[in-house]
Amino acid sequence: MSILRVENLTKVYGKGEAKVVALDKVSFNVEAGEFIAIIGPSGSGKSTVLHTIAGLEKPTNGNVYFYDKNLYEMDKNERTILRRQKIGIIYQFYNLMPTLNVEENILLPIQLDRKVPDLNKLDEILHFLNISDRRKHLPNQLSGGQQQKVAIGRALMINPTIILADEPTGNLDSKSSNEIISLLKKANRDFNQTIIMITHNLDIAKLADHIICIEDGKLQSSTLI
Repeated sequence: MSILRVENLTKVYGKGEAKVVALDKVSFNVEAGEFIAIIGPSGSGKSTVLHTIAGLEKPTNGNVYFYDKNLYEMDKNERTILRRQKIGIIYQFYNLMPTLNVEENILLPIQLDRKVPDLNKLDEILHFLNISDRRKHLPNQLSGGQQQKVAIGRALMINPTIILADEPTGNLDSKSSNEIISLLKKANRDFNQTIIMITHNLDIAKLADHIICIEDGKLQSSTLI
């Protein structure tokens, strides 16, 4: 079942000679439980796709549908709530709160939504990520790989419809990168978690089920692995 439809997504910056077409009528569907890699060189438009799917950047034309509900027919507040409740986002540079410890960072979206956190689920996620012994550590007491694990935990904690990962290994060494990709694959397999991952690394992209290639703002290919 399609949980996400991207239709003729177009994003234009500037006008006249300064005009840049970042996305040019990009369309694709995402099925529940898929692990999709969007690949392309720097400046190809792949991150712009992710930002529009997340509701962070309004397209010039085109539509994004979550379960047939148009993301850009919602007002800004509705998009914020949907993102907080349904979309887990993993950034290249982690985006952790420096004054909060590991478990506080993971629980932050739940608390912002004024919900009572499921502490059993928190324990399960910490165990899944193999950072139970780091639960009281601050981000500056963690390695880069451990910080990215916390970001994954924060995304998983809300039981998201979809996880969007923006170059999740781009700031890590090869060992940590392999560990992070293995965790994402395991989350996809064990939790049936739908994931869209942006990467410029073809070897990493090949670990996904479906590769979408974008160049110069256009969808060049869509391949099932």
